[in-house]
Amino acid sequence: YLAERLHDVPAALVVAVRSGDPGADSQLISHVWDAATSPPIRPAELTENAVGALLADALPNREVTADLTRKVVRETGGNPFLVLAVADAIRAGEDAEVTTPELVRHRIARRLACLPASASALAKAGSVLGDEADLRDAVGLAGLEPDGGAVAAEELVVGQFLSSTDPITFTHRIVRMAIYSLLEPGERLTLHAGAAKVLADHARAEVVAEHLLLSGPTHEAWALAVLHDA
Repeated sequence: YLAERLHDVPAALVVAVRSGDPGADSQLISHVWDAATSPPIRPAELTENAVGALLADALPNREVTADLTRKVVRETGGNPFLVLAVADAIRAGEDAEVTTPELVRHRIARRLACLPASASALAKAGSVLGDEADLRDAVGLAGLEPDGGAVAAEELVVGQFLSSTDPITFTHRIVRMAIYSLLEPGERLTLHAGAAKVLADHARAEVVAEHLLLSGPTHEAWALAVLHDA
């Protein structure tokens, strides 16, 4: 209503849309987009210097070293929301490399809930397997058919959870950590056990053993052999 009536009024209508969010391509957004008289502004990720400046402002009582800044850049990729969430966690005495800020977990959980169940399942499987995992392995672990898994992967790219599908690469390490932290204890054990089975025929024994050690006690002969080899 407003967008079509501002051409002769000294006022501006500013609308922010997150790329990839459900609704970003809705009829309403498309209508506003068509009425826009200025090109869209697409903010870039923050540089290392900008991350340092943002941390210094958010942590006035702490020395922001170059090492801390590099760590935060590695965790967040320069995403301003994630940088501030990490700063909040640091201010609360948390180790940002070990724990995921609660605000990030809530945001990721809310965004995942808006995606189809297949995409959510693939994201969880990917968080267990880690970056650079083969799409085939993640799809198998998520219990999806190949075609459905490929579609789910593309949905995660559009939603900005993944930056690539094969191998699976999360947009930021902190996004993967947040999704992993959303797993229920039983779900986590089951996925690690499944990951060990999926990887057993082509991954190094040490990699498979790591998943076995996170999946609870086992007495299966193949698993014991892998642990012995590792």
